[in-house]
Amino acid sequence: MMKSVVMAQAPKQQRVFSGFKVQWARLCRLVRLWYQRDRQRHALASLSDSVLKDIGLSRSEALREYDKPFWRE
Repeated sequence: MMKSVVMAQAPKQQRVFSGFKVQWARLCRLVRLWYQRDRQRHALASLSDSVLKDIGLSRSEALREYDKPFWRE
């Protein structure tokens, strides 16, 4: 009798753990995205005016993008 109670609880514990792993993976992807945005914005701000002109951006547009918080697209 005791064995069946323990066996019945195992799938629920596995589902909880599986849900945690999914949430953890989502959080890791989000942090990675934020980090990439921050690095790209720093790189954009460091480009020379001539390079910015080549890619079709002005210095003010590059600085406006650089000033955005990392969590904002």
